[in-house]
Amino acid sequence: MKLLAKVSKRGQAWLTQAYADNVMDTLAREETSGARAQLGWSQQREREKATLLAEVVATVEMLAAEGQAASVIADRLREQARSRQLTPIGRIGETEEFDRSRHEPDGDRQPRVRQQVRVLRPGFVWSGVSEPVVVAKALVE
Repeated sequence: MKLLAKVSKRGQAWLTQAYADNVMDTLAREETSGARAQLGWSQQREREKATLLAEVVATVEMLAAEGQAASVIADRLREQARSRQLTPIGRIGETEEFDRSRHEPDGDRQPRVRQQVRVLRPGFVWSGVSEPVVVAKALVE
């Protein structure tokens, strides 16, 4: 950005923008290749998902080794979800009004909006940003 600000003062915008784009593309390639490469965005995202899954599996295995019941393990995981600003969309067996933005139908049948459906697997809404975001839709029938 500093480079772009500097060169844009000295010439035709179409030429300086092309030059700056070329330099930024080269820098981006360097960040993701070579001996001092950093992880690319998609690689970083995959690593974060793998880390999260590893933490979940390790927690479940630890609780199972302690002889905890599945309901205790699920409660512990829900508690962790709440602490990370995740709000469940339904609980297994509950009925809710169908909402395409929050529910994923099981199978080929497509419920009508506001039709009563039963939750087969809860979904989650994340409130860690300015507006809540559905990060996992509830599976319903």
